[in-house]
Amino acid sequence: MKKISIPDEVETHALSGIHLDIKKGEYLSIAAHRVVASPPSYQILGLLDTPSDGEYVLNEHRSENLSMSERARIRNREVALSFRASIFIGDLTVYENVELPLTYRGMKIQ
Repeated sequence: MKKISIPDEVETHALSGIHLDIKKGEYLSIAAHRVVASPPSYQILGLLDTPSDGEYVLNEHRSENLSMSERARIRNREVALSFRASIFIGDLTVYENVELPLTYRGMKIQ
């Protein structure tokens, strides 16, 4: 019988050859027809993952040099991610779902 070797990790080249420069004060919206098209960009841009090649710099912070707590702090203050509706807390209204992370940030909601 032939033994098949399966690697521990599968590397995906979902964002190969991409260069994106967003200036301070600009907003970016990513929309995809299929759910599978947006997660790699969300994960990198939202500091949820680090690129295996190349670099991602957000306001002079290189993503590969950030600790998990630094990533969370920057994500809370500088990045807004909106996923499919299933990620929202079902018992809260839309307003409350938007308000919650702002409350963690210490912002007063009017």
